[in-house]
Amino acid sequence: MSCPHLSGLAALLKSAHPDWSPSAIKSAIMTTADLVNLAKNPIEDETLLPANAFATGLGHRYTRTVTNVGEANSVYKVNVIPPKSVNVTINPNTLSFLEVKRKLTYEVIFSRLATAANNTMSQGSITWNSANYSARSPIVTIIGEMPRL
Repeated sequence: MSCPHLSGLAALLKSAHPDWSPSAIKSAIMTTADLVNLAKNPIEDETLLPANAFATGLGHRYTRTVTNVGEANSVYKVNVIPPKSVNVTINPNTLSFLEVKRKLTYEVIFSRLATAANNTMSQGSITWNSANYSARSPIVTIIGEMPRL
């Protein structure tokens, strides 16, 4: 049932922002999604178990260019919840947008912890917060061979 909901949401975003590309609409949907439903329970996958980052559309990005669709003169500070197996460094850790539609790039650096066990998968997130908005990107690390999902 997610397809009709996402299609409708994409249509609403396109009508509100006709100049946005399909990738900008996808990014807006993915980075503003909640981890919990209205009852404050974790979002579930098709098996009615808590959805992991793969079930919610995670991709692989080591550098990312973001576009300010909020307000001019916005400052976003990063908050990282690292996966258990790695350190995560974001450079820069603050993004300052002087105008709307300005693009800025940040880098994500992963370094494996000495205590990380092989054949494990863990989840975390990178969230950029301003005074009025936030954008969250889930991250997943896999150490060793990928576990079966």
